[in-house]
Amino acid sequence: MKYFLVSLTVACTLFSAYLLNLGAKSSASLGLASALVVLCVIAVNFSKFYIWGLIYRRYEISESYPIVAVFFPAIYLLALLNGEAELEMQKLFAIVLIIFGVLLLGRAKRATE
Repeated sequence: MKYFLVSLTVACTLFSAYLLNLGAKSSASLGLASALVVLCVIAVNFSKFYIWGLIYRRYEISESYPIVAVFFPAIYLLALLNGEAELEMQKLFAIVLIIFGVLLLGRAKRATE
């Protein structure tokens, strides 16, 4: 359940970033569409903070928060899919390090239990 909840917060963060990017690219300046984007971003982030509240009550922060590092590879993937980033070996290596670190932290925590 912990991994699902943390993954949900990462998804909320990605969706919020996508909405902000979409709003920044739109040609409407401070119109109804912009107001809707801002309201959606606020609602998504409110949901994210509510979910984090649930996580903090049920699990130790040292167990949950490192999983959020998966956000960085995910945002890079989102940028690749939108054509806003180029595929580079340095960034791929950094992504592998991040994922390896998250897996290592999760495994170390399970080994001490």
